[in-house]
Amino acid sequence: MAKLIEATVEGMNDLLRNIDILKDTVLTAQAAGMAQVCTDAANSAKENHSFQNRTFNLENSIGPLPVEVNDNVIEGAFRAGMNYAAPVEYGTVKSAPYPFMEPAKEANKQNLIDTMKAVTERAQSALKVSK
Repeated sequence: MAKLIEATVEGMNDLLRNIDILKDTVLTAQAAGMAQVCTDAANSAKENHSFQNRTFNLENSIGPLPVEVNDNVIEGAFRAGMNYAAPVEYGTVKSAPYPFMEPAKEANKQNLIDTMKAVTERAQSALKVSK
């Protein structure tokens, strides 16, 4: 005949609540990192373009968009707000392209990787329990 063993785990609700708090804290830190990378990319596009800047309207329209977090997915972007930004970026039948957004995005890929890695490493360090 098998014997039934009962065990009670106390503090499980506190543990689960603390895990949720940690998850939210890390997600918030990652979102802040994403926002900084988007700002860096926008600044890169402003500083490193090759188009002739007559009015500064296009350059001044470049900036980050608000970071969105949905279902633990972080989305960040930057944009050029002038209606002629795409023809400048990609060119037209009559004019050569002067890419400024794509090079800025490419130049900041490693920045994004490094930023997210640093946030994750800080979270992992916070989780380590000393012996």
